[in-house]
Amino acid sequence: MMINLMGLVLAGGKSQRMGTDKAKLVFREKEMLLYSTEILSKFCKTLYISTNDIKEKQYLFPLLPDYIKNIGPLGGIYSALRIMKDDYLIILPCDTPFVNKELISLLIKNIDIEYDILVPSLEGKLEPLFAVFSKKILPLVENQIQKKDYKIRSLFSLCRTKEIVVDDFISKHCFANINTPKDKKYYE
Repeated sequence: MMINLMGLVLAGGKSQRMGTDKAKLVFREKEMLLYSTEILSKFCKTLYISTNDIKEKQYLFPLLPDYIKNIGPLGGIYSALRIMKDDYLIILPCDTPFVNKELISLLIKNIDIEYDILVPSLEGKLEPLFAVFSKKILPLVENQIQKKDYKIRSLFSLCRTKEIVVDDFISKHCFANINTPKDKKYYE
């Protein structure tokens, strides 16, 4: 089965705990956003960066502002589902410098028309910001937004969701995000 896959890097957060824009934060001599965009660009036909700060950010990939603002990551997912021509959307956060191609390959390998969402889990904990979504779920997302339920996890029970168990071979740090200056110092 040929899979048309659109990538979306979620970079629209307020970065309040960090005190500065996490997407532009330099970590190990590279802007944080580049870790996610470089990985996804190897797998996706199209790639967007979800952000609402479109005035000053300049990146190699087009920026996608939230159609509905201030509803968190679901706003970025909703905006991407509205414009996508591909069959599936894969998302990554901008603050996870240890994300690797093994995780992305595992998710893509498990895409199946029987499921609307694929979400990885490590040690029983779901990681909803690293998921794959079928474009078919757009009406369900719209309905959820109308109900003012902005949790991605709420979609899991509404959709045919497949949990992808991730072993240690992919790395526990793969899902580690850097939210605070203390996190940054710990991982550097």
